[in-house]
Amino acid sequence: MTLPTVVFLHAFPLNAQMWQAQMEAVGADGFPVLAVDFPGFGAAPSNGQRTVQEFAQWIIDALERERVTDAVLVGLSMGGYVAFRILERHPALVRGLVLADTKASPDAPDARTKRLKMAARVESEGTGFLQSELVPNLLSKTVSAEVLLSVQQLAGDAAQSAVYNALAALASRPDSRLMLEDIVIPTLVLVGEEDLLTPIGDAEIIAGAIPSARLEVIRGAGHLSNLEQPQAFNAALLEFLQGFRGEATKLK
Repeated sequence: MTLPTVVFLHAFPLNAQMWQAQMEAVGADGFPVLAVDFPGFGAAPSNGQRTVQEFAQWIIDALERERVTDAVLVGLSMGGYVAFRILERHPALVRGLVLADTKASPDAPDARTKRLKMAARVESEGTGFLQSELVPNLLSKTVSAEVLLSVQQLAGDAAQSAVYNALAALASRPDSRLMLEDIVIPTLVLVGEEDLLTPIGDAEIIAGAIPSARLEVIRGAGHLSNLEQPQAFNAALLEFLQGFRGEATKLK
């Protein structure tokens, strides 16, 4: 058995560049790596996809083009929501899961209303306000100036149509809680200690329901834990991936 490809699924409203430090670390450890932009983000075109199910199919199609048949999905926030749908649609593709700073539940009514209001504002005003109003909620209070600037730049690169469509997708995402107990593949759940958007309690629900899951809290990090504390995030991720190296060695 060969090593699986580690597939990174980015957060809203960023793009695949947010995973640079993780791709370098995982690639240096010998694993094939791939980071895919969601429709309209980064360099990816969009055909108007507005559901997480459509985002999931987008990733499945991208993996098929790259001839990836065996993947460990690493999804943060929106990436985690899409990872659930990929697992649902194509379980044979997924050999392991890393669910970071995400939740299994859908938006509560008030959260959905806020998200749709933001989408309407994006449609009428553009995305400029995201850097000052959304980005601070993605990070801890002690975030470095360098990381803050990087996140602002990544958020600023997002196309207006992509942000609008992604907000619609997030607002309408299905409930993934009922599928948790049926997930039997190795799963790592990561969460920033200071995550305000998907706090530790949400991570505990996921880790407590998936029989094979392990939970690790990333100290000194907010919602974008991989960017604020890349060394701690990478250490947890690489430790998790060693289980797949062991499988590959046994079957040689």
